[in-house]
Amino acid sequence: VNGYHIQTITCGSDEVTLGQNSDVVYTYTLNSVTSDTTICATFELNNYTITATADANSNITPAGVTNVRYGDTLAITMTSNVPCYYITNYEVDGVATTVNDSVAQTYTFEFITADHTIDVYSAIYTYNLASTVNDATMGSVTSDDSVDCGTDYNYLITANYGYHLEAIYLDGVLDQTFPYSETLYTTAFTRTVTNVMADHQLDAVFAINTYTIDVTVGANGSVEPGDDVTLNHGDNATFVVTPDPCYYISEVLVDGTDVLGADSTTFTYTFTNVVAPHTFEANFAIYEYEMTETHTGMGTVSTATVNCGDDYTYMIDADTANGYHIESVTF
Repeated sequence: VNGYHIQTITCGSDEVTLGQNSDVVYTYTLNSVTSDTTICATFELNNYTITATADANSNITPAGVTNVRYGDTLAITMTSNVPCYYITNYEVDGVATTVNDSVAQTYTFEFITADHTIDVYSAIYTYNLASTVNDATMGSVTSDDSVDCGTDYNYLITANYGYHLEAIYLDGVLDQTFPYSETLYTTAFTRTVTNVMADHQLDAVFAINTYTIDVTVGANGSVEPGDDVTLNHGDNATFVVTPDPCYYISEVLVDGTDVLGADSTTFTYTFTNVVAPHTFEANFAIYEYEMTETHTGMGTVSTATVNCGDDYTYMIDADTANGYHIESVTF
């Protein structure tokens, strides 16, 4: 009957052993029959094999070859045996079944009537390491939408010329590994996410560089603007230097170097395309005048160097002992 095969046939002392699933019909011939004869036939359920294999990162139970009989039921359990791996699909008799992100799967062979094979396959989880920037003209951040589970990933953050990295947020949280500084600009930074086990997002905030022009103004004059000036990268700044009455510009120092060239009563200096901090210093000096004289005859007239705006009195003395007097004074 269905599912059975002939195992043995016995007739007296004669025994025929068969035992294959294909042995379902057999002809046994009795020659020269001279008496009653009994033939004994034994039947057994058909034998089948289930062959189960797994790749390097998964398990299958029972593994290898399992012997079963006609009508048996056999449950196969498939699992990933390595962290970060999952079951992707299995094939039964060469026909694939996709498994969506599973770490354990069961397949049952029911009422077995033939040999079967089952093979299980796995793959590593991958994660999306995404990134954003506040302004793409200011800088960039690398990203990768397929990073293997358990590996490290380096976000490479680069500011464009004239900009710097202001802040980093990893998964919405301000990142404390970044060296925040108000005085030292960071233009490149690597943020490593170790042992990746989930999706991540890094948000980079860039800002334009700013530079200060430190202004120093000496006494007796002015500079406009007279206070320190903060500029964005690439900006220009113009300074107008004006002395007080009776004073002149004695020097204008830009980063410690005199750019005046000659004493002046007015001076304008422009910083163009500023890309670094600078110093600007203006100093002033008073005009000085020489009080000179000439005279004829015997006597004395005082001389002096006088600051602009001061009064000066000439002292004129005739040599009366020798009979001289002041005849006239001309300016």
